[in-house]
Amino acid sequence: MVGLAPRPSLSGVGPRAAGTLPHVERALLDALRAANLGPRVVRVAADTNGYITAAAVVLTYEPSGPDPLGALQTVVGELLRAAFAAAPCLDELDVTAFPRRPGPFDGNRRDAGFT
Repeated sequence: MVGLAPRPSLSGVGPRAAGTLPHVERALLDALRAANLGPRVVRVAADTNGYITAAAVVLTYEPSGPDPLGALQTVVGELLRAAFAAAPCLDELDVTAFPRRPGPFDGNRRDAGFT
């Protein structure tokens, strides 16, 4: 049995990237970092079927504060503006957000998320 290689990271440290369209993933991650959203991003992926180009971003948000839903909407709005400006080839962007919790993000979250 052959083991699976770990997913590539765009920077060696930080969010995982799918690696299917690395130029789109790199543009997205650079734009999100420039918008100060980089630390929230857990995973970036982009792919195309030849007709549309879609990307997915998984991020964390701060669930505390007086208006956590408003804060989440602000973060997602900033992410969408930055992503579509950086990668005009995108036709679709799927965003999934999980509340930030202490410790590493392992992808096996059981808490409620926003998509």
